Amino acid sequence: MKKILFLFALVALLTGCSTFRNDQPYRPNEPLAVTAKISADLEANTLNQSLGGTLRLQRDRQVQLSLSKYGIEGARIIFTPDSVIVLDRINKRYLKDTYVALNSMLTEMPALNFDKVQRFFWNDDRKSTETADFNVMGFVPVELYIHRNKTTNVRGFRIARHTVFSVSAFEKEFKLNLKLNKVRINYDWNSHVHIPTGYTPMKPEAILKLFK
Repeated sequence: MKKILFLFALVALLTGCSTFRNDQPYRPNEPLAVTAKISADLEANTLNQSLGGTLRLQRDRQVQLSLSKYGIEGARIIFTPDSVIVLDRINKRYLKDTYVALNSMLTEMPALNFDKVQRFFWNDDRKSTETADFNVMGFVPVELYIHRNKTTNVRGFRIARHTVFSVSAFEKEFKLNLKLNKVRINYDWNSHVHIPTGYTPMKPEAILKLFK
């Protein structure tokens, strides 16, 4: 499930200014909620792509990643303790499934669960560097290198404002630079998870095609 983990990872973490801006007062009786603006630059051979978006975190409740181009939201990925939801904003489609079901499609990769997603985005392990080697389709070796820096302290969580992903596969190298800015404690966003009216379901295979 490393493909999905990497994508989330893509969408995940990281970037921005060195201090909080307009932090809301901490609410000890509510799950800690943080928002950040995302800027991402993808380099892959002759391809150079830039994306924007928003990262929303609610401790022990959800991780929400919104991706946009030219200010228009194209996709949203929502992780909750028991499910993963992908909203295709352009085509008005959605995928909602359990981690068990998604992991069953990618049996050759490390299993994904909410705890792993949350630990990654909140940087629970405080690792500046991570590496992983695994196989895709049983015979294609993939090397993943992650480097974090410029962390921001959010109530004891060292959230990385800059993360670099380097992936070597199929004798090619892909690099993703993720930056977070305006990282702040923010409770004023709709954490209610729902599927918009008029969206049609899509099969998990449709998501996998995006990674081929």
